Amino acid sequence: MKSAVVVGLWRVPLTAAAGLRVWLTAADAARAARYHQAVDRDRAVASSGLLRLAAAELAGVDPAELTVVRRCRTCGGGGDHGRPVAVTPDGETMPGVHLSSAHAGGLVLVAASREAPVGIDLEPLDGAGPDSWTIERIALTPGERASLEGLAGADLDRARLRLWVRKEAVLKATGHGLAVAPHLVDVAGPVGRWRADPAAPVGHQGADLAEVLAEGASLVDVDLEREPKLGYVAALAVLGVSAEVGPAEVTIEWHCDPLG
Repeated sequence: MKSAVVVGLWRVPLTAAAGLRVWLTAADAARAARYHQAVDRDRAVASSGLLRLAAAELAGVDPAELTVVRRCRTCGGGGDHGRPVAVTPDGETMPGVHLSSAHAGGLVLVAASREAPVGIDLEPLDGAGPDSWTIERIALTPGERASLEGLAGADLDRARLRLWVRKEAVLKATGHGLAVAPHLVDVAGPVGRWRADPAAPVGHQGADLAEVLAEGASLVDVDLEREPKLGYVAALAVLGVSAEVGPAEVTIEWHCDPLG
């Protein structure tokens, strides 16, 4: 069980999509082309290109020496969904390269670590993310709803959205994603702690969450609220970190201009 982990965060605006297109595989380009809206195509392009650059930097190789594919923990497939995995030209998984990506509004984030599986998620504070009813009535546990008591207005919206991105970050890190109902994970406690919902029925799709998270996890709230023009709420989850290890033990290294 690790006591400290270094995680790199790469951040680009959607305007960088054109410059990142050169790093797309044919499969990446085909997947991006399937989106009807230009903004969604740009997000897919920027995310795929940035994942490849981040993986190459982490592995210490040229981006041409690897590709990033998707592998789904739930169905065993991949293609358009699943955890991003760096592979060699002959299809072998590259050891020591743990990846996650997120995009919302006009921003794309990629998290990468040599030491432990990671998950990253973000949502904009302008109301374009999940609606409050969906989060509070479907996604939150009773304990999480209780943690929101006494809050109102913008403070309530921010706190509710922060719970959502924490949940997504954890489920991305485990590889389950939203194939597991988000109310099965409770993230209302102090940052750096998690707990699976003990009332979850046996045999549900996230039945192995406790096993996956047995070695502990750490959550870090990532400060993007002062991002120019549009604030964001973001969270980073790191697996294999002792429950006694708080977010101060997760060191974030920012990489803001991969095309520079």
